[in-house]
Amino acid sequence: MTKPHVLPEPFRIKRVEPLALPSSGTRAAARLVKGATLEVYAGAPHGLTVTHRERFHADLLAFLKS
Repeated sequence: MTKPHVLPEPFRIKRVEPLALPSSGTRAAARLVKGATLEVYAGAPHGLTVTHRERFHADLLAFLKS
């Protein structure tokens, strides 16, 4: 059985919690585009399409139908 390969310390990926707030630029862009909406998923992680799948799909379908 082979041993798993372990990367040296500088190359290891560290877990970083993303900041789940839209930037001021995102909010400004939404205000500038006529008819735009900004959906904010408070507390959602980077992979919100998985963790908030039902809401994301509902929002996406609503967007596509509009």
